[in-house]
Amino acid sequence: EDAMSLVGKMIYAQMDLSKATQVATAAKNAGAFADVKSTDALEAMLFAAETGFSKPLRNMNIFVDLAKKITEEQKRFGYEMTESERRTYSLNLIMTEAAKLNGTWEAKMGTSAGKMEALGLSAQKLKEAIGKEFQGDLDNIVNSMKNMAEWAGKNKATLARVLKYTVEFAAVL
Repeated sequence: EDAMSLVGKMIYAQMDLSKATQVATAAKNAGAFADVKSTDALEAMLFAAETGFSKPLRNMNIFVDLAKKITEEQKRFGYEMTESERRTYSLNLIMTEAAKLNGTWEAKMGTSAGKMEALGLSAQKLKEAIGKEFQGDLDNIVNSMKNMAEWAGKNKATLARVLKYTVEFAAVL
């Protein structure tokens, strides 16, 4: 699911999909450094590449002033970059800085904290897999509850009488 999410976000941002694996690896390492989920690190990286706002990258040890670098590059070549060129250039800058974090995720996974995180992820995947098995039953239960609530809303007087008689019957017992 994370891979599909990454590809979807990159397509939406009109970024080069050939970098998807590199971006995912960089997000894993940056997330491990900042002690955040890799998906959150990915969000910050893609947001920065899309907007040129690099402040969210700092807590992941990725220090690059995207706006300054883009301005310098445009001056160097004497023309203004298109939106797509700015995103691609920004992502390349981010990836260059993120490369300094290579190995961070692997190092973290060797620690007790990293192993606990991996255990939590495995447990979450197990819950999702088990949940898929019972999705149909859960849908049926939810639909039945919805139908009962609609019936009760349409039949308030009848429901009130049934409840009244139930309470009276319980009192007798």
